[in-house]
Amino acid sequence: MKMISTVVAMGLFFPLSVFAASVPCQSLDSVKNTQTPVELTQAMVSCVRANRYQEAVELFYLINVLGKFDKLRVADQTAHQALHIIQQRATEQFSEEQLGLFNRKWMETLGQDDLQPRLCAATQKMGIPVYKPTYMTNHGMAAFMERSERSVDPTEGGGPPLGDEMGFDEQHAWEHVRTQFLKCP
Repeated sequence: MKMISTVVAMGLFFPLSVFAASVPCQSLDSVKNTQTPVELTQAMVSCVRANRYQEAVELFYLINVLGKFDKLRVADQTAHQALHIIQQRATEQFSEEQLGLFNRKWMETLGQDDLQPRLCAATQKMGIPVYKPTYMTNHGMAAFMERSERSVDPTEGGGPPLGDEMGFDEQHAWEHVRTQFLKCP
């Protein structure tokens, strides 16, 4: 039983060391389609630490857009909670004051008319994500079934087949996320 709980713990929880990486804060319009949600979450944490809450919140929204796309291309439904866990672990890095300021900015941003057009412009500029969503595939039960020789580091390769390896139409999925989830024209 101990071995099973250890494996589950390794797969279900992202270590805090993931957020120790030095990924600088960045603006929404500088995001590249090679950057994973884990990297962007690291950048979001850096933004909060630098008191750049507007950039942090904008990255938070973009991370959710990318997560929505990744859920479409990762067949393993049990892996889909990975993004939520990463975000939860990230906010654990914030002091109470930082979390309050982040939440306040997030609430303010909800009322900004220009956020959605900026997110649409940023996702159009960056294009279809080209990274492999290993942060998600390494998290699901399919990964546990074949974990014997693979890494459990969510930033490394490996894992069960992705949707694109099973005839996934990434162009259609990306446009679906942009038009249906993000509501881009």
